[in-house]
Amino acid sequence: PTSVAVDASGNLFVADPSEDTVYELTSATSYAKAINLGRNFNWPYGVAIDSNDIFYVTDTGHSMVKSVAPCANCGGGYGNATTAGSGFAYPWGVSVDRNDNIFVTDVGYNTVKEIVAANGSTTTKTLGAGLFEYPYGIAVDSNDNIYVTDAGYNAVRELSAIDGYTTVTTPASGFNTPIGVAVDASGNLFVADTDNNAIKEVSQAGGYFGTVKVGTSSAFTISMSFFFDATTTLGTVSIMTSGAVSSDFTNADTGTCKANTAYTANQTCTVNVIFKPAQIGTRIGTVNLYDGSSKLLASGAL
Repeated sequence: PTSVAVDASGNLFVADPSEDTVYELTSATSYAKAINLGRNFNWPYGVAIDSNDIFYVTDTGHSMVKSVAPCANCGGGYGNATTAGSGFAYPWGVSVDRNDNIFVTDVGYNTVKEIVAANGSTTTKTLGAGLFEYPYGIAVDSNDNIYVTDAGYNAVRELSAIDGYTTVTTPASGFNTPIGVAVDASGNLFVADTDNNAIKEVSQAGGYFGTVKVGTSSAFTISMSFFFDATTTLGTVSIMTSGAVSSDFTNADTGTCKANTAYTANQTCTVNVIFKPAQIGTRIGTVNLYDGSSKLLASGAL
């Protein structure tokens, strides 16, 4: 199994490429039985559910995305699969926004593609062409922002809905072949860091400096706390401004998170951040903690 989605009733849909099928595990049976929903797929990797309980599958072997809708005349089951979008090279991840637009990572073309939902259209638009290297997992938050695991850059990339997905930023990096990603209702990201055999959280709780005059420093610092669940040696602390190290957000060096320092399990350290904008506009930043081999330990948003 490579992907899982949950519908409004709590039923699970699992993509199983080795069996060329999608399984449903129903909440009514306490997930005790897997129902085979195979519809002539060929290596289905990703699965997602829209607001009408239609599920979408990246049918990788057929280079297309297929949709399967509930069928009233099928005893409460699902009908046949139809093509929602084609022309992909190697579609992998799939996610759906609140308007039921479909977003797909195409590993073969190193891009994200959108299948527009309006009027039942299967129009496909390309997003972020040339800006990814092996994009696999994809998730959409409650504000329709898109998050993609970029295995080539060992990072999570974000496409903002505000500007129509024309800008790609990096809210977190330092992973080792990240594949899966999910986002909760608060905007926190959960990343499957495959070659580190770990699930990592990128917190979006963040902090807000308000309006600060260009060229001047904020009147206060924001303190971010990090909790260690095991004994760890902190290698470096990196503060990034939309992907650029030490730009508008910088380390005030007054916190307790120190480079090349060992921390024990259940210990907490802090990073104090100061803001000095170089130009007008909204800024997005992250505080990243790395170990001595440059592997990401934790990340927090500003």
